[in-house]
Amino acid sequence: MRAYHGTRKIAKQHSTRLKFPAPATLETWVSDAAGDPVMVVLAEPGASLAMELRRLLPTLRDIVGNDRRVLVGFDRGGWSPALFKHMAAKGFDTLTWRKGTAEDLGAELFGTVTFTDPETGLAHAWEAADALVDLPVGEKKDAEVFGMRQITRLIDNGKGAVRQIHLLTTRTDLTPGELLFRMGSRWRQENHFRYARMHFDLDSQDAYAVSDDDAERMVPNPAKKIAHATVVSATARHAAAKAATDAALLTARTPANGHGSVLITNEAYNLLTAPLRQAEQDLDNAQAAHRAVPARLRLGDIAPAQKILDTETKLLTHAVKIAAFNTVTARSPATSG
Repeated sequence: MRAYHGTRKIAKQHSTRLKFPAPATLETWVSDAAGDPVMVVLAEPGASLAMELRRLLPTLRDIVGNDRRVLVGFDRGGWSPALFKHMAAKGFDTLTWRKGTAEDLGAELFGTVTFTDPETGLAHAWEAADALVDLPVGEKKDAEVFGMRQITRLIDNGKGAVRQIHLLTTRTDLTPGELLFRMGSRWRQENHFRYARMHFDLDSQDAYAVSDDDAERMVPNPAKKIAHATVVSATARHAAAKAATDAALLTARTPANGHGSVLITNEAYNLLTAPLRQAEQDLDNAQAAHRAVPARLRLGDIAPAQKILDTETKLLTHAVKIAAFNTVTARSPATSG
């Protein structure tokens, strides 16, 4: 994510470095196993990593040829079982961390796995388990599933406890140790970003020319998020009202010492349950309002003056910087300096 500091109206993107949304352009970088950059594309505003990976596959296939399977490693931002299935069908293997909650594996399944870095000769060891899992492709209860290999690693959470993290892949011929090593090697890409920011002005704008964004592009409706928040709030109030009503009815129905029964009139019952009925009505209204709000709208209806930054100049300067970085890293220690 490359933040924009000009005066034009540019779409906001969430920045993990800044910790908040800011006007910015998104770029998807593809690197080799050593972390050296291979290619970069500028994404449409609001694009997800999963969307960009799917869009990049044909270009990657042109680069590597038709006869080679490619192992693509990425972080949780690309999480999508439907994408994993699509990649496998196109001859690409997935390597990523599992997103969301997953059941912990039994301690008896874990053992020590190792891998020796072929470049440095350093040996690495982890406590890990190797298993097969089925991931639902879709949100429906009867959705089809896609089988993947799961490598689970034990790590210290820094507080004296051990937790499990799960790596997923469709690659079946590599050892658990090599898969863990390769997933860890994904951070080599960060070395390139850090070096390029220091020496190549990676985050520079290069050009401030703009053009109109596509007014017909469908984008998330901000009102949908507000309506969803109202449903969440109403749901919480309904749960609290139900608990309070149940407690009040239990108290009312419990006879005092020395009395065998309690008579609750309709008027008393209605008085006790009135807050719950109001909470139910509020929840029904909030859910109905949420359903009535369209999930996506034309960009022109939300931000008619939104612009996009020039991409051609940026891609040209990126190409020069990629070549420069690969030249620097390719030089041997004997000739560098």
